[in-house]
Amino acid sequence: KLLIGSLIYYYDHEYDFISICEKIIEDDAAALINTILSSQNEDAKKYVGSFRGTNEKNTAGCKEALDNTITLFATNKLIQDRMGGNLSPSSIEMTDILVRLDQDKLVLYAPFIRIVTTQIIMYLSQRKKKGDSIPILIMLDEFRTLGNIDHIIEAFGTLAKRNVRIMIMIQSMNDLNDVYGTNQARIIMDNCGYKIVLKASDPSSQEYFSALCGEYESKKSSH
Repeated sequence: KLLIGSLIYYYDHEYDFISICEKIIEDDAAALINTILSSQNEDAKKYVGSFRGTNEKNTAGCKEALDNTITLFATNKLIQDRMGGNLSPSSIEMTDILVRLDQDKLVLYAPFIRIVTTQIIMYLSQRKKKGDSIPILIMLDEFRTLGNIDHIIEAFGTLAKRNVRIMIMIQSMNDLNDVYGTNQARIIMDNCGYKIVLKASDPSSQEYFSALCGEYESKKSSH
């Protein structure tokens, strides 16, 4: 609520996403909440109104969690430069987009990749169904490391109708279960029409893919 209220308030003052993150980091919880509550922005006040009269310790803990989430965008100049460019989700209609990160940077920049992926998914969800739209493949390597991506569950079920395919690469079924939970992980797998197994080391993955393959009787001759 504090993040959404801040985004609405500062966007109304013509700040961009990076500048909003910087402003949030600069203020303490009380100052940020008071700034929004004393404004005329009713939409922003709806989100932070519940903080009025809240225990200061709880509010400070909430603000600390928020700061930890957006610090990457408020302080990392490389990310700020990338997000300040002219690349938009619609660019995927005209050119291949490749985001390449070194293995040791994946965890650090995962929030950035999640934003890029979510924005592209939301854009593609507004495409016309099939028709003359060009086919698009979204490939997400190291899927577990990227964390929980907004709208990805719905994307698996709906984007195929809009000529979009999603390919994910994971090490085991446990990767999906860990990030999305058992039920949502099963939904993701059920919506993957093709599954390529290069190696299945853990028992749960072996059982899952074995069950998918099923059983058959075969004659065996020996001499």
